[in-house]
Amino acid sequence: MATAAGNAAGAVQTSTMPDDWNIPDSLAYRKNRDAIWAGKPPAKYTRLVPFITRGPVVEIGAAEGVLSLLFAETGLEVRSVELRADRHAEACRLKARWLEMGRKVERCMMLQEQIADTTNLFDGAHCLLAVRVLYHLREDAHGIIARAYASGVERVVLCGNRARADLFAAGQYVDSLGVFNALASATGMVEILIGAGYQIDIIVDEGDPIVVGTHLLHSAS
Repeated sequence: MATAAGNAAGAVQTSTMPDDWNIPDSLAYRKNRDAIWAGKPPAKYTRLVPFITRGPVVEIGAAEGVLSLLFAETGLEVRSVELRADRHAEACRLKARWLEMGRKVERCMMLQEQIADTTNLFDGAHCLLAVRVLYHLREDAHGIIARAYASGVERVVLCGNRARADLFAAGQYVDSLGVFNALASATGMVEILIGAGYQIDIIVDEGDPIVVGTHLLHSAS
């Protein structure tokens, strides 16, 4: 029987500019921009901070960079990677704003890059973070997680999308992502991590689901 993530891996992208790319900024950021710029990001962001205590961290699909900045503020080295120029520019503006406020976010490096084409993406990284992004990567998602494993990334923290996961479970595939919405669910994220070789350590299936995996070579440490 094919798994949900396996079905997603075998699907074919049907558009060079799918509708999920047309969103101007992330919903959580849009709704909370004033608070974020005042240095008070909501729990939707801060709930992820306890899951990563070591760096360097690579956040892919980092959007406006809020999470990357929060981890940098804990003292970790962070590479914040975003493809879209508008979101990358906003992330740089936010970093500058937080620096003006005296927040210690110097260790966050903002990069505008294509994830799939960055050959040294995981060099020296301890942790990979991907929040509400895995399903947008479509057929590239499996290869990127496999690259992280091959590069020795010890910890992967994935966060999905409750609304997309629930609609997918009900047989509603949502926009052009289709079966890739499986990767918004805890089940889909577990499958992709196990498929790459990671051991599952944590599953939080409340709100936007969170799945944490550890590299098998480091699982006993």
